[in-house]
Amino acid sequence: MKIEDLRIHYFTSSGDIIKAVDGVDLEIQQNESLDIVGESGCGKSTLAHGIFGMLPSNAKIVKGRIFFKGIDLTKSRKSLLREIWFKEISIIFQESMNMLNPVMNVEKQIADVIMLHNRKISKNEALHEARKLLELTGIPKDKGKDYPHQLSGGQKQRVCIAMAIALKPTLIIADEPFTALDIIVQNQLIELLNKLRQEIKSSLIFITHDINVVGELCEKIAVMYAGQIVEYGKLDKVLNLPAHPYTKMLFDAVPTINGDTTELKYIPGEPPNMINPPPGCRFHPRCPYTNLECKKKEPQLVKIEEEHYSACHLQKV
Repeated sequence: MKIEDLRIHYFTSSGDIIKAVDGVDLEIQQNESLDIVGESGCGKSTLAHGIFGMLPSNAKIVKGRIFFKGIDLTKSRKSLLREIWFKEISIIFQESMNMLNPVMNVEKQIADVIMLHNRKISKNEALHEARKLLELTGIPKDKGKDYPHQLSGGQKQRVCIAMAIALKPTLIIADEPFTALDIIVQNQLIELLNKLRQEIKSSLIFITHDINVVGELCEKIAVMYAGQIVEYGKLDKVLNLPAHPYTKMLFDAVPTINGDTTELKYIPGEPPNMINPPPGCRFHPRCPYTNLECKKKEPQLVKIEEEHYSACHLQKV
């Protein structure tokens, strides 16, 4: 998948335009995995839903292209997107209850996904496959007859993972799939998703605001701020030597067991209003290294070393 200058805007009833994603360029290769991290409200989920082709009615891709296997998804008909959904590109949503049908048992929901893309398979065969997928994700097959409200949060996310891998898609998008789950369940699901992805040889885009899980699933990372990618590269390079001030401050703000216990670090200020973002570098009102150029000129994502890019006028701080 290759994303070029993607811009997604929300149009409000008051006439305001929220520039949620504003000029994103990304590329992901076959069998590759990519973390997209950033504060809440930076545009991560909008980017995920834009890639999947499932934006809300008041959102629109106003510019840019999303190429998947050479096909521009931004120009594709809805019928083509339906053929691609779950067969080629699947998604695990943040809130599993928003995805699962509350009046249908979970094995039938998985079976419906299978039957939608395989007209030759019978209902019984599809249900058999659904039960196998549930067992693969750690849910006893007899639980397949349960409805979503009868399952725990972790079990519902396992059902969503089973649905996401049912057709062995080329690309899986995981949009903050472990939010609100306890740390033990999180670790179990991370291990499960990693194992299953390796088995079906899928690429992965993993979106999170939790820096503690960065690196558990992916070998590359893109740091997002105010609708834009500010740093991108191999995970070890970005983690060990962050080039953008925002990336460094974001990582420093994460408490660690071995870190300083006397002071909690934080990023001063707050993210900008995306109706009218600041000129120049969007991080400049919060950045301790701001100069005149930062306030006037928008920095571009440039290569600072092999497989490491940063959008900062200072490059390395």
